[in-house]
Amino acid sequence: MTSRISQIMNSHKRHLAAILFTDVHGINPGIEATDQTALQWRKLYHNVLIAHHEVFGGRIVNYYGHGSISLFGCTLDAVRCARAMQREFQALGRGKVRMGLHVGEVLDEMEDVSGASVNLAARIQTLGVPGSVVFSDIVYAQIRNQPEFQVISLGKFAVKNITNKVCTYALKEKDLVVPSRLDILRSQHINMLRLLMRAPVQAMLLLGRLVYSSLS
Repeated sequence: MTSRISQIMNSHKRHLAAILFTDVHGINPGIEATDQTALQWRKLYHNVLIAHHEVFGGRIVNYYGHGSISLFGCTLDAVRCARAMQREFQALGRGKVRMGLHVGEVLDEMEDVSGASVNLAARIQTLGVPGSVVFSDIVYAQIRNQPEFQVISLGKFAVKNITNKVCTYALKEKDLVVPSRLDILRSQHINMLRLLMRAPVQAMLLLGRLVYSSLS
């Protein structure tokens, strides 16, 4: 029993890490399984991620939908990896990927990670546009004195489930796309409208289930 408890505790480790989220745009989930072009792009996307994570010492924890989450022990390497991947995607004419970075404590379960820092990294990724690398002020603090990086401030934004506005930055370098403040605000408004449009439908479905349950 003692060894089993120890095994469980060792498999759930909290530690600091640079968290990288990637997300692919422009692929319709409904046709991906049968569309050859989408399948080829997905394979290429995975190959690029795997190759660069090996170079920069990152670990891809999981793939989800059209994206991925990975961890790095070094913030500089995480930013270098994101930059290198975006440059390769652009060179291949496949600049469809958004990337978001944050540094914080994670609960690392080997095949998954969780925690407030993970949630924030995911939200930061949604502020980007295809071809961009967006990150938090904590990441910026760790790379600001590195002359190899060119960075621009995007300002503060309110994001879902985060109390305070998030201060964000982006890499401003050759072959990378920098989202404008207008791009980000427009994207947030579109996402909010989509949520509001779905809400009445979801409410009706829930009501229908309740009525059905009461009659059955």
